[in-house]
Amino acid sequence: MKQVTWLDMKGVSIFKDSFLKKIGELSQLKTLDIANAAGDRSRFSKGIKYLGNLMNLSELYINSNEIGDNGAEDISGMKQLTKLDVSSNDITTKGAKHISKLNKLVSLKMEENMIDAQGIKYITDQLNQLTELDIGSNDLGVLGAKAVSELSQLTSLSIENNNLLNEGAAYISRLLNLTDLCINSNQIDSEGAKDIIKLKQLTTLFISGNSLLDEGAKLISELNNLTVLDISDNELTDEGVEPISKLKQLKTLEIDENQISDEGIESICGLNQLTELNIDYNLISAEGLSSISGNEIGDEGAEIIGDLTNLKELTVDQNSRSKYHEILKTKLPLLTIKKI
Repeated sequence: MKQVTWLDMKGVSIFKDSFLKKIGELSQLKTLDIANAAGDRSRFSKGIKYLGNLMNLSELYINSNEIGDNGAEDISGMKQLTKLDVSSNDITTKGAKHISKLNKLVSLKMEENMIDAQGIKYITDQLNQLTELDIGSNDLGVLGAKAVSELSQLTSLSIENNNLLNEGAAYISRLLNLTDLCINSNQIDSEGAKDIIKLKQLTTLFISGNSLLDEGAKLISELNNLTVLDISDNELTDEGVEPISKLKQLKTLEIDENQISDEGIESICGLNQLTELNIDYNLISAEGLSSISGNEIGDEGAEIIGDLTNLKELTVDQNSRSKYHEILKTKLPLLTIKKI
């Protein structure tokens, strides 16, 4: 057992700190996943210190355990870590300061904690070698975005739901090595989009839940390396969809919760590289394409969808049944239809 190098115990309820002590004796362990495993939060937290004995451990996934700042302090002694996930753990700025001592980290996930601009500054001042950072759903604000912009080596960043505003988006646009960006729900409009499009290396962009409108969508369409785009819930109309339809290399498109009608959906049908498409909650009729709630797909809509020959997944919610299901399965036998 002591020769084990990888251990996955996520979701397993650990009620005794002695159990973590036993894990700490696995001297060859390199990867440990104990996410959402605290059956007894207090005892689990007390046992974290034993993981410090794992001198070969390079990857630790300990998210969703409510370890707090004390748990972060225990982890901070594990100097050899290169990947760490402490998301959803009630960590504050004090805990972020502890985590900043792990100077070999290249991947850090800290979403859904209570970290402010000062907390992320502790991280960015000490961990400038990071290439992947997930700091979504904290309390960074504009000053936090400014701190994150110092991490010039980042290729992947998730910073959703942090009240960045357009000013914060301008700071994020300095990260010219980014290929993956999630900046959902940050009150960004077309002015912010002008900065986001400076990130010419992006292949994946999640920018849902903002206020881009059609003008912002037109700007986003200039990111011609995108293969994955989530631009849902941005008040787009057909006018905004038309430029998006020029991103011919898109494989995944999330464009639900907008104001798209039949005309817009015809443009989307020109994206023949798509393998995943979500257009729920728009204004499309049977004659358009429609995989959205409360609309009539019908047979004609199914025939149009069937022209997307690479499509593997389609989100469909609360539509009339007619024969569209059979039509789609005939034309696209590998298609998975969700939410029927």
